[in-house]
Amino acid sequence: MDNPIENKDELFVENLREVLDRREIYAVIFDVDNTLFDTTNGYYYRETTALSLLLASQINEDKEPQEVADLIQTLLKGSYANRRNRKPVLVQDWYLGVLHKHLNGNISDEMKHKVEEHFKDFYEVVPPLYPSVPRILKTFLKIDREIGLYSNAQLDWTAKKADSVSKLIVYNIPYIATPIDKEKDEHGWSKAFAMMNINPENILVVGDNLHADILPAIEAGCRNVVWIKRYDEVLPDHFNENGEINLSVIGDIGELLDTFQ
Repeated sequence: MDNPIENKDELFVENLREVLDRREIYAVIFDVDNTLFDTTNGYYYRETTALSLLLASQINEDKEPQEVADLIQTLLKGSYANRRNRKPVLVQDWYLGVLHKHLNGNISDEMKHKVEEHFKDFYEVVPPLYPSVPRILKTFLKIDREIGLYSNAQLDWTAKKADSVSKLIVYNIPYIATPIDKEKDEHGWSKAFAMMNINPENILVVGDNLHADILPAIEAGCRNVVWIKRYDEVLPDHFNENGEINLSVIGDIGELLDTFQ
């Protein structure tokens, strides 16, 4: 007797293949951090909370350590939201910048040293993948779509992430990284498309940042994009005025495949 679950999965995969064939999408390029990897909430904030607890008495000796850590986390999250349209910064510089503002510049050398020590090996660690990612990537491979990664972080850290997920899905994923002090713009996306050796209009781009992923990818010639929208960002008034862009908006990477059913 046929397994109804397996049959349902096969039907899902074949429907996906049919939709992508019809739209002539032959490859997918993913943004890396906060698209495939839970970098900010799952890693940055965990590590910055640990540091704030360590520094709590120096930051404010009149409050409980957890209260101090919670306050700094609130400030960091506000700072991160305000930086969404700008280049990222190294985590130690980001943390020190928020701390400097909070303490009106009264940061001791000892405190600076502890910050540097805490983040010394930060970029040696691969953040956790979102749970749905392996299934998503394997499904695209199953229907013969190429997969690539494009990051706005250090090349070495991007290489570690690419290697980690490549081993997980048994597929050598090509990747490209724009240095952290440079803009992730249409020129970078053009290089990412060239890396795949496939025309931009035949590539699907998936990313969480409107101004670093979605809009510059479209400017570089992409016509199929999925935006993981987590903030109150608004598309430009002139967006898609010719109706040439296939845009899907989702709240979580786990919703990606369902957008094509």
